[in-house]
Formats: sequence, structure tokens, C-alpha cells
Amino acid sequence: MSDALLDVRVDGRSLGEIGLNAALAGHLGVPVVLLSGDDAACTEVRELVPGVRTVAVKEALGQFAAAGLHPEEARERLRRPAAEAVAGREEVRPFALSGPRTVEVDLAAAHTVDLAVLIPGVTRAGGARTVTFTAAGFGEAYRVVLLLVQLGSIRPV
Repeated sequence: MSDALLDVRVDGRSLGEIGLNAALAGHLGVPVVLLSGDDAACTEVRELVPGVRTVAVKEALGQFAAAGLHPEEARERLRRPAAEAVAGREEVRPFALSGPRTVEVDLAAAHTVDLAVLIPGVTRAGGARTVTFTAAGFGEAYRVVLLLVQLGSIRPV
């Protein structure tokens, strides 16, 4: 999601960008039926969303590097699974995290914690770079996480 966040845990479960976005879609009643990306992304979403179809079009080599397929090859690999995913969308349940949620966020920069605790309901937790809050639902949790990402872009003067 951002280099401003080191980890986001919802009720103790670590969720990366894929998990957070899948949970937001689930909050809106929308199932994730297809994911295309690197092999690590495909593994992550399969652990969260039973029945999701995945197509690895690149191999993760590091946080900022991947070996990708030629676009024509990637397109060919996606064609059938995409059609199957749309046709079978009723078989996949949304990854929904309903009800109040406790969220812990490990921030990359310690000064961001000072800004984060200005948000009503956000408090310092555990380590020097961790904040926590309880959200009424996942939509609220997602919005606060997005705000934390933006706060992480602020540099002290």
C-alpha cells in the first residue's frame, strides 16, 4: 500500500495491500474473483479468498523487482481464467470483515505516530512506531489506514 506503513493488522491478522483491498470490496458486498499479478500476490489472495482465480504474470524477485511475461503471453494466460471468474462469480464469497475491528498499524517513521495520534480514537500502542484504533466497521478502518498513509508522506521540517 505504501512505504509509510510497515504492517497493518486487523484483529491481529496481518493484511497487505491485497488483503486490505479485498476486505474493502467485501465490505461493499463485492467478491474478488480474479487477481493477476506476481506469484506472491496470487498466493496472498488465495489464502484470503477461497475460490478466487489467480494468474501469475510475473515472478517476484524482491520488493521492487519482478520478472514478467511478455504482454502477449500474459494476455493469453489471462483470457480463459478471466472469463471463468466472471462466469463463476456467484461461487465466490466476499472477504468480509464485518462489525467493529481493532486495527494496529506499524508506521515506518516515528514522527508519523505524533501526527497519527491527533486522529480521534487513534492511540500509541506496543512499540514506538505502532498505533491502534477500533473502527465501527471495515469501511472506517480502511479510511483511517488511508489517512495514515497520507500522514506518512509528511516530512518534519
